[in-house]
Amino acid sequence: MKRAAIRKRAVISYAEGDEHLELAGMTWPLMKGYADSCDAEFVGFTGSPNIPRPPAWKKLAFMADSLVEFDEVLWLDADVVTVKTENIFDDFPWSKIQAVVEHHDREGSIPNMGVWLCRRGMIPWLVVAAMQDEYIDHKWWEQAAMMHLMGYECESGSCRPLRSSKLFDFTHFLDEKWNFCSCSKAESVNFVHACGMVGEKRLSAIKELVSG
Repeated sequence: MKRAAIRKRAVISYAEGDEHLELAGMTWPLMKGYADSCDAEFVGFTGSPNIPRPPAWKKLAFMADSLVEFDEVLWLDADVVTVKTENIFDDFPWSKIQAVVEHHDREGSIPNMGVWLCRRGMIPWLVVAAMQDEYIDHKWWEQAAMMHLMGYECESGSCRPLRSSKLFDFTHFLDEKWNFCSCSKAESVNFVHACGMVGEKRLSAIKELVSG
């Protein structure tokens, strides 16, 4: 099937609070440069919308709103450092509506949405995920809700695929080079994600990556 022309793409991120805004001050200029290299627009969100949930849940709203305007959207957490300009959108099969890296560690097999590609077909799934109240205070927050819709079991604190789902079938799993973290084994690295770190340790790691 011939691939349809892409009209608009965006790279989006979000920061709220002193620590995340400091992270964004280092990573967002790199994200902007990366977006430019992919013929995409960069949008950095701060603060709103005001929803009665932990801030991580705002990701679903930002992604859904952005997909109304853009055909393809790449979400990057504020602690992601883009280190190469290889175009991630070229690694997104047209038959899929989302793409993520699945990390494998002591907690199981975990789709990590700190780097998250979506097309407009994801909007209904984002709406349903936002209604999964049982995950409001889960340690993986909105990501746990998305994993549930993908057919993963994550209530026990570990994570594994448990059942088939339409969303899983419409998911493309990216190479680890697109979301490289401490448990990754990829030989090349495009995006480095300081997941699993907090506070000064994370800030120091990002500073070293950006300056290096």
